Amino acid sequence: MWCAESGERIIFTQPTKKLLKKSLVEMEKLRKKAGQPFILKLIDSDDSTTTVRDITTFLNNGGYPKDEYVEGKGVVLLCTNEAFFRLPYFDNEDKWHLIMDEPTDLHEHRFILPLPLLYEQIHDRFLANYLTSVPSGIPGYDLLQPNNDAFDTIAANKDNDRGVRDLLSPLLCKLRRRGGESYWKVYVREGHGLLTSDEREFRDTLVADMIPTPAFFVRFKTTTLIAANIENQFFLHYYMSQGIQFIEHSLIAKEMEKQWKESGGDGHNRNHLIQIYYGYWLDWSKRARDRDGGRKMKALVKAIVDLVGDRQFLYIANKDVPRNIFVSIPGANDIMEDGYPRVCRMDNKPHGRNDYRHRNIVVVLTATLPTPSHSKFLPIHQAVTRSSIRDPENEQEKLVIVPDVASSEYESKQFPGCPFPKQLDIRLEEIVKPAGRPKVHANAAERQRAYWQRNTEEKRKMKVAERMKRKRAGGNRGD
Repeated sequence: MWCAESGERIIFTQPTKKLLKKSLVEMEKLRKKAGQPFILKLIDSDDSTTTVRDITTFLNNGGYPKDEYVEGKGVVLLCTNEAFFRLPYFDNEDKWHLIMDEPTDLHEHRFILPLPLLYEQIHDRFLANYLTSVPSGIPGYDLLQPNNDAFDTIAANKDNDRGVRDLLSPLLCKLRRRGGESYWKVYVREGHGLLTSDEREFRDTLVADMIPTPAFFVRFKTTTLIAANIENQFFLHYYMSQGIQFIEHSLIAKEMEKQWKESGGDGHNRNHLIQIYYGYWLDWSKRARDRDGGRKMKALVKAIVDLVGDRQFLYIANKDVPRNIFVSIPGANDIMEDGYPRVCRMDNKPHGRNDYRHRNIVVVLTATLPTPSHSKFLPIHQAVTRSSIRDPENEQEKLVIVPDVASSEYESKQFPGCPFPKQLDIRLEEIVKPAGRPKVHANAAERQRAYWQRNTEEKRKMKVAERMKRKRAGGNRGD
């Protein structure tokens, strides 16, 4: 916080509110120790119902409470990565330093607009008239762009088309250019069909994938991106391909080395103590997990229970996986000495968590998206490194259990010197499918009964038809 102490303004962002609150406590200690020379402010959804608006107001005021400007006094603003990416343009961006922790989701911004009832309105009044798509150079994707001045017209609400503008405001915010620079690139599926007025085939959703351009970060006085396993991060390769160079932050690197030595790090890794297990050879996905009544998931869980026994462990899974997935373990919900259950489920974004570092076993059940290929493994690696692998003094054996062989290969590369991954003893229950068409009747008696019912019904219909025929014939003779 030396920068804030010298009068600079800093925006510090992290992926979760829990991390921000921990950082706030640590920064408050440093601020008091330094005699409170800078303003410290946390804005998140726990304390504000209009988070983005409050952050924008704070920034537009220079980071100072109203009418409390103090010349030379530094400012530190804390907010989540998500809230920061939703911010509109604010004044004096070049006077702020941006420090972003764990920017692993830079390429995961997605705008999804269902169009079942509003299809005609959105298609005719906005998409076809104000937006266009051009080749992006990425197979399967087009680049979304505004049509000349038409987009600026609707963005400024000159056509009084507020309903459409409000509905698409997240997309509008990303597409608007600032000083000739576009801060975001917005991609849509190639040939999506929503951007041309002559196509009327079924398309019920507009899906746009957005990624900030280098101009998004260059506008700040300095930008520092902090991430574990950074050489495998998507954003690093993307920005380097755009001509951006990354250099190590000497002060942060020096402080991290100092903390490593203070924590007992002796320069020798303990990777030989890490044993990695995997479940299946094929890639793990929700479709594979849920096929045939979830038999693969059940077999995987059973194999994990057989291996782990009654030992304490961490695990992470998709939100749709029930929390009682390991209920077969005796005392699974018993609270241990560390204050956590024997079988402890982590948050789906466990970034930066150090309070699990005493657990030697971590299980990953998460089914992640397969593309881009390297990003599939980053959430898995985040979960794995929450365990005692973080502790340089821990010399106990560690178990890492992942769902597929691809994940185990990736993890083994992250821990050079660890033993070769092993496969769990998984035994799938055989599914016996009967030959031929499914039976309509349970037995011969049911089949015979159905036959007589059909026969009786047909005879009844014939009698009714004959009766009606005679009645009509008699009526005609009477006339």
